[in-house]
This record gives sequence, structure tokens and C-alpha cells, in this order.
Amino acid sequence: MNLADLLTDRARRAPDSPAVICDERTISAGQFERAAWAVAAELRQQGLKPGDVVGLLVNDPLLHLVAIFALARYGVVHLPVQPHASPESNADVLRRIGAVAVVCDAPAAAPGWRVVCLDPHLLFVADGRPDPALRHDRPDWPFSCKTSSGTTSAAKLIGVTHAGAVAAMERVQAGRGHLEGERFFSIVGLHSDGPRRRYMTCVVAGGVAVLRTRPYNAQVLLEMIDRLDIRHLGCLPNHARELLNEVRSDGPRFPAMRCFRLSAAPSDNHLRELVRRHLCANVVISYGCSELGPLTSAEPELVARSPGTVGYALPGISIEIVDEAENPVPFGTTGNLRARAVGMPAAYHDDPAATERHFRNGWFYPGDLGVMAADGELKLLGRADDVMIVDGLKIAPLEIEAVLMQHPAVREAAAFPLRSTHSYQLPAAAVVAAGVSSRELLEFANARLKSRSPIAIVLVPQMPRNAAGKILKRELAEFAENELRRRGQLR
Repeated sequence: MNLADLLTDRARRAPDSPAVICDERTISAGQFERAAWAVAAELRQQGLKPGDVVGLLVNDPLLHLVAIFALARYGVVHLPVQPHASPESNADVLRRIGAVAVVCDAPAAAPGWRVVCLDPHLLFVADGRPDPALRHDRPDWPFSCKTSSGTTSAAKLIGVTHAGAVAAMERVQAGRGHLEGERFFSIVGLHSDGPRRRYMTCVVAGGVAVLRTRPYNAQVLLEMIDRLDIRHLGCLPNHARELLNEVRSDGPRFPAMRCFRLSAAPSDNHLRELVRRHLCANVVISYGCSELGPLTSAEPELVARSPGTVGYALPGISIEIVDEAENPVPFGTTGNLRARAVGMPAAYHDDPAATERHFRNGWFYPGDLGVMAADGELKLLGRADDVMIVDGLKIAPLEIEAVLMQHPAVREAAAFPLRSTHSYQLPAAAVVAAGVSSRELLEFANARLKSRSPIAIVLVPQMPRNAAGKILKRELAEFAENELRRRGQLR
């Protein structure tokens, strides 16, 4: 099966049904399908061949989404080029995967590379007809190459087959997926792995993918959700906080929304409760990783009654919690999480050392700590690499963060170890807060954490994040070390 066959099936079922709304324009499933054939023909016209590897740097979101299906149909493997990354970083990744060109919508978008430039008029041609010679059908044929988030090390490259991508999309649909005719919008765009997969799933499942080319803020987004009647919203925790800052009502701002999805980065219990109370009662929590895609999902009822949950394993996913010797631990015991999935990759591209660390005996080890209940419910306790050992005590950053988030003035908190001249690990935290001093917060933490309390807390205006919205704790630790040394509080 070619992944693009799912799009063909949708167009055959209901060719006139709306598939995409981009700004003020609605595109039917039939139009979208014809555009994908037209773009595939253009790729061939410009000299690409099945099996070629290309970078994908298309900023127009509608053209980007169509290009994903066109590349899949024609058998060209693509790697999404991150528009906010440095040219040097992107060039390095493209060289590593052996890219022959960059597919883009601006001729000057990729200096130094062969450019395959797509004209947006291809989206609206009436004669994008099926051509059997354009379609390549092998389940084990590579579909894409993607990068890990790179929060703990240099980005790693992961290959995905058509079969693996389809299996991941089926899991998306199993975890409160997309309904026929329901409008979906993701605040994070198509250059990120999770939103890209969800948009693809939305289009083939019969939903309506809402895209936007114009910039927006929280106020504009609130108005857009109302005007377009968006019932399925995907966002990161920091986006949810921005929306909360614009909402003044006590009741849920979006009572009819079926799914307010928080994913891609950890969300604390305080934030989840604020979202449930002021934005939408139907909060859904998703957990996954770049390597395997979606792993678990927590339905609104579970989110409401079980603090810290990330839900249950999705179909096709096996999850275990194991000790340092990789033996399963009893239910309710903290340990290292490992997972396996239908269609999962077996290795990283050109990185045998990382492969050995994370892919072992048919399992993938993402580096997360977790605890599993007897019924399979999973809760995460942070990154295993982030655990600090202080005077023999193992302290997970999540312990400190959860306590700091209980203070009414705190909006965000991130805990991490500091380095000292004696090579000790010293727990510290950075906090986004208003109307409170770091000394007051430290006293608040000391009273509740005792010996597990941070030795220092620094106030920051906002958390540094990567493109996936994850907090960059190494940058925070460097800032905190410099600030505390400047004050004479760290040696």
C-alpha cells in the first residue's frame, strides 16, 4: 500500500466534502486529491525519480500538506527541513541523508542546493488526473526521514516506511481521532512531526484540516476557533497558558469542543485543571516520541480523575517499565520505560552508538521514567538522564516542579542540576512567576520538599523552547549557573 492511497479512498467516498480550510478558502477532498496528482507530475517533470531523497521546505501550509501526499505517491522520500534551524544545521542533516534536492515554494529558499520549486497554482488545477506511472506501491518503501527533537543531544535521524507511517496514523485515529466533517486546528505547524501526522490523518479520515498562512496571537486564535467552529484543537502547554491569559470567564470558553489536546511536552496537573475549568472540559493528553510516533492517550474522564496520567497504550503499542537490568518491575514501581510498535524502525540512520543506547532486543528506550498501574495506566516522572543524585538521594525534576507549580504566583517551573567545582549535582529551578521573589519561592519549596528542595531558584521571563515546544533545560542550567556565580552563590 502507498500511503497516498488513503487520500484516494477519501476522495472517492466523498469528493465534494470539505477537506481543508486555508485562511478563507475551502478545498474539497476531490480538489485536494487532484492537486496531489498535479504536484506528483510536477516532481517528475523537474527530474526527481522514485527513491530519491529530498528536503521539504514549503512554507505555504496547504501546498506543504499536498506535497507530503504527492511525494509519498511518487515514491520520493522527504525530510522536513526546519525553517527556524540554522542553515548549517539543515545542510548537515540533508547531507547525512543523501538528499539530492530541496522541494520548496521559493527559488532562493535553499542556497547551495538543487531546488525543485512548486508553484501554488498547482493546488487549483482542474486536470490533476491519476497517472498509474506516478504511483509506487511497496509497504517497505521509505516514506520519510525525520529528526528527533534533540533536547538532550544532537538530532538523530529516523527512517519511516509507508507501512510504519500508516500504522502510526491508525494509532492517531484510535486515540480520540478525527470525526467526519469535524474541524481540526493545530497551533504547531506542519514542520513538526506530531502535527504533520495528525493533519495527514485528519484529511484521510474525513475531517477538515484548518490551516492558516497569516500570523496570529492568542486573541486572534480564540476568535478563529469561534468563527470556524473548531471542535478539535492541538496545542502545547505553553500555548494553553497563552490562551488562558486571554480568557476571563469562569466557565469553559469552548463548551462544545470535543477535544482539547495537550501533547508534545509535559503538562503539569495545575495547568490541566486550569484548561478544564476555563477553556474546555474535554482535555486529552497524548504521549509519544519521534521514533515511534504516538504511544498513549488519556481520555477526558481519566485526565479529570487521575493527576499526572498520560493514559493507556494505543493499539499496536506495547509498553513496559523495567529496572536497570532491563527486567520488568512490579506495578506501581518507578523504572525506565520501553516500548515497541507495529512498523517501528530498528535503528537510527548513521548513528550506531545512539542505536545501541535506544534500540535493544526489539524494544525502544526513549529515556523516560514511568510508573504503570495494574490496569495499564501510565504516568511519567521525567527523563531518566535528568534524575539528580544529592547526598545519596535520587531526585526527579518533576518532584520539584510539581511543588513549585502549587504556588499561586508560578506559571511555569523547570528543575535541573547545576555543576559545582566539586562535581556535585546541585538541584536548582527556573520559574516564570509574577509578584513573588526567588527567596519566597525557595522558602515555599523548602517547607514542602525538605532535603529534596532546590538550593537556588532563578526567575526568568519565559522558558527557552525548541521547535517542538520542549523546554531547553541545558540553556536554563547555563543561565542559572552564570547568574548564581555572578551573585556569589555558586562556586
